[in-house]
Amino acid sequence: MATRTKLTLSACLLVSVFALSALALAQDAGNDLPALHVLSCDGKCADFTPARPLAHDPPPAFGTYQWTVAALVMAQYVIGVDGKVRTVDLLQVQGPRSFADRTLDAIHKWTFEPARLNGLPIESVMQYNVTYDGPVRGAHARQFVIDAYNRAGGLIKDGKDSEAVAALNGAGKLSDLNFYERSMMAFPLAMLAFKRQDYLETRRIVGLAEEMGKGSLDPVTERGLWELQIESDLMLGDMVDANRAYDHLVHNRNFDLEAPAVKLLAKANSSAGAMPVLAATGKIPSRDEGDVYTFALYRNTFAFQTLSGSLDSFRLVCNPRIMESKIADTAQWKVPKSWGSCVLLVRGAPGSTFRILQTAS
Repeated sequence: MATRTKLTLSACLLVSVFALSALALAQDAGNDLPALHVLSCDGKCADFTPARPLAHDPPPAFGTYQWTVAALVMAQYVIGVDGKVRTVDLLQVQGPRSFADRTLDAIHKWTFEPARLNGLPIESVMQYNVTYDGPVRGAHARQFVIDAYNRAGGLIKDGKDSEAVAALNGAGKLSDLNFYERSMMAFPLAMLAFKRQDYLETRRIVGLAEEMGKGSLDPVTERGLWELQIESDLMLGDMVDANRAYDHLVHNRNFDLEAPAVKLLAKANSSAGAMPVLAATGKIPSRDEGDVYTFALYRNTFAFQTLSGSLDSFRLVCNPRIMESKIADTAQWKVPKSWGSCVLLVRGAPGSTFRILQTAS
């Protein structure tokens, strides 16, 4: 197979002078987050009652489709104090967008008995994942997909990367393939994206293969995908996701403690604490992929630096709290350590790129 671009730790964690200048403009570095909302305690609060579904009809069936049509839809929604769904964010769709649109429409119509704390109604956040399987399931691929995969493999070995991409694209859009076919095509596509140093695209494709190929990927391919995930995460500055990928990789029967990705992660973990700023690169997905960019915080103080396009707002979800805010490059947010692990949902114009700058408290 083609050799991968060599990574260095400094490239993973390097923060530009411009990024540091953006932090110097921060106005609210010492303040806690505004608009605190207490949410579901998941059993940690003695007087907490979770939201209870009242009208909760699933998305309507799509009728008869070709055997190749399949989709995974992941959405997060906020239930207001009146029990109605206040906002819905599409975290990810793998498959035709029509599946996501119908799912979101159904969620908007749901009603709940709101969550309560000490007898008073409160807002809460829930996530809904649904898989739409085609009539044919399992490890089945059509011959033209297999031919494209094999042809691309030969071209990659010969160093003809652009021709390999063309061969893979000749099988059609990934969203038009079944789950197994998508996971087949994902590995060579991810390798080629990594060689181009397009780490956001590498991670997106690997994520697709991880979800679609569960239970059907051979151990060698699975190991390769997790290692690509780790290396791409580190190049993007996403320490939490890199360690999440490692947690999966260690369960692979071909796990190698001496693999370059494993060694690189160990060096990053040992050095990250001494870095004054960790810069993580993100991108708002296209409408065919989702509506928000999700990112798990590694530190509890963060700011944004827009690189291209425009950012709008974010939701911060920290069990058991949430808050929402507009985004400004001149603002900085500090999360109380008592809030625990937190995940950002970033909204903006599709294709917008940005950095999340995390500073040491």
